[in-house]
Amino acid sequence: DCEDFQHEWNLHPISAPTTNNKSPQDLRLISSVVLGEYRDECEGIHPLTIERYYAVHGRERACRNGQTGAGHLPDEEPDADDEETVVDRHDGILRRLETNLLEQVRHEAVEVLGKGSPCSSVEDEAEFWSLLDHVILEDITSTGCGLLLHE
Repeated sequence: DCEDFQHEWNLHPISAPTTNNKSPQDLRLISSVVLGEYRDECEGIHPLTIERYYAVHGRERACRNGQTGAGHLPDEEPDADDEETVVDRHDGILRRLETNLLEQVRHEAVEVLGKGSPCSSVEDEAEFWSLLDHVILEDITSTGCGLLLHE
């Protein structure tokens, strides 16, 4: 059966100059120890968001018509005209990103509290935590806060 074949195959030694008679299972273990395990850093992120923004670091390098970027040193400075084009593209990307993110924000910015407790006394803080426990236990969701589906 296929599972038996797979088990046997993963344990058989591979006789090749680069494998030194190690099995696929041995090679996988050595690889994970030497190179580490692969972790998907984009898990849970929408594919279109990944496609649009992932691996964009710094300003995009502009090439003139007919240039592919091949043969140019990475630290080679672009001409002044190219730099203006790059800045325009970079600013355009930032504007698009800001517009996309603003669609997700449903309120004005709120003032961030200082490090201390906003409660003026220990009794007020105890009452706050008591009320919060009640809200959580009763599964109460306030209206007008943008938390409900119809808001």
